[in-house]
Amino acid sequence: MKAKILNSRDKKRLALNLAEEYGVSKDLFAGLELYQIGGEIWAASRDCLTRELPGVRIDSAGLQVMRAGKPTIHGIQLLFKSAELTELTPEEAEAFIRGETIGKKGLIASYRRHPLALAKEKDGGMARA
Repeated sequence: MKAKILNSRDKKRLALNLAEEYGVSKDLFAGLELYQIGGEIWAASRDCLTRELPGVRIDSAGLQVMRAGKPTIHGIQLLFKSAELTELTPEEAEAFIRGETIGKKGLIASYRRHPLALAKEKDGGMARA
């Protein structure tokens, strides 16, 4: 499958959608190139995408930041530090990772200010999305 580099308009639209939905900076992808392979969005530096590496076969370059329209865990951990995080206690974080519903609300669960995963509303609380 061939990669398609996102133009500045598509890149801006994606950043604005993520800013609106998750409270991240609108400049989230500043200095990065975004490209799409199927339903996946990858982020990489321009240098990484344009460098010639004779004799080296590369399937993908950069970091997969979205899959099927949702941020990946790698994208969340790297890019969403500025997002509106819901901080969990150690006990809540363990329960959340196990898939249990936590008695808090939010879109991104975190522990010690490190994003863990996307969350969804479930039974009046939040659970892994």
